[in-house]
Amino acid sequence: MFGRSPLTALTELEAMLLGVTGKAALWRALRLLAVDDDRLDIAELDYLLALAEGQIVALEALRSEVAVAALTEG
Repeated sequence: MFGRSPLTALTELEAMLLGVTGKAALWRALRLLAVDDDRLDIAELDYLLALAEGQIVALEALRSEVAVAALTEG
């Protein structure tokens, strides 16, 4: 009860990955709308999507490492 479970870091990383994946989905949806809506900056949305995709790659790599460690510990 006073320490962290090995699965805690995995759960936290999976939650972050879910949030960033949702953010990327939003940028993709807005990017589709930007073609016909001058209020949306296509270049900015492309930039934000690229950032989110980079975050997804980094989080997935870290999540994979933590998952192996957490699930083989014991």
